[in-house]
Amino acid sequence: MVNIDLHYILSSYWNELKSQLKAKHPCLTDEDLCYIRGKEDQLFERLESRLGKSTKEIMEELRKF
Repeated sequence: MVNIDLHYILSSYWNELKSQLKAKHPCLTDEDLCYIRGKEDQLFERLESRLGKSTKEIMEELRKF
């Protein structure tokens, strides 16, 4: 489950985060990075699958950007 802090970050800065994720992980596609408000769990499932990381690891990476 995505907490309020990360929900704010995603909804406010997603385009910037998406660009940084694509630069760091070229294997990610636009489809992988499709963010729909309220469906954050689906986004993290796709990222987990493509990156081989846990949701917790991905959240920490996003917070560092």
